[in-house]
Amino acid sequence: MTAIYAKLQTLSKNDNGKTVFSIPSVVLVNDILTDFGSYIDILPNLLAYAKEKGNVYPTVKTFPLQQTDIDTMKSDYDTARKLPY
Repeated sequence: MTAIYAKLQTLSKNDNGKTVFSIPSVVLVNDILTDFGSYIDILPNLLAYAKEKGNVYPTVKTFPLQQTDIDTMKSDYDTARKLPY
């Protein structure tokens, strides 16, 4: 997520108190989507771990993500990948 955030930060800057946004290049959009795809792929593993180890490590039970959240992110990600850039 740090790499994705750093790339997204390049799209805006403060110019005399005003936020100015840049149009991302095709390469940047592809890089961000590729990085985010890798992030989405690990989320089911994290959710499974939280469910498996919740009784052993009570704080893991507080994992705020549910499978429906992952499904929604994956659907939104797939839609973004299909957009023409």
